[in-house]
Amino acid sequence: MSLPAIKNLDFYQGDDERFTVFWESPPGTPAEDLTGAAVEMQIRRGPADDFPVIIKVSIGDGATISDGPGAEIELFFEAAKT
Repeated sequence: MSLPAIKNLDFYQGDDERFTVFWESPPGTPAEDLTGAAVEMQIRRGPADDFPVIIKVSIGDGATISDGPGAEIELFFEAAKT
């Protein structure tokens, strides 16, 4: 399991939003094949110690592995969640 990464995402409340993310393997190692992997993402307003989860997605609930061998993940946030 990898450590959490911090990425800044900007989107408007009430809008549907879609993002594509690519899993990065450590330098010098082949790309991970994510076929069948469990994926989960949490969005917070700031560091986990200070801010609660405001959006959570996982496989079947906003996250899809769109290209397992290519380590590509599609994230979709419905307007109701943003």
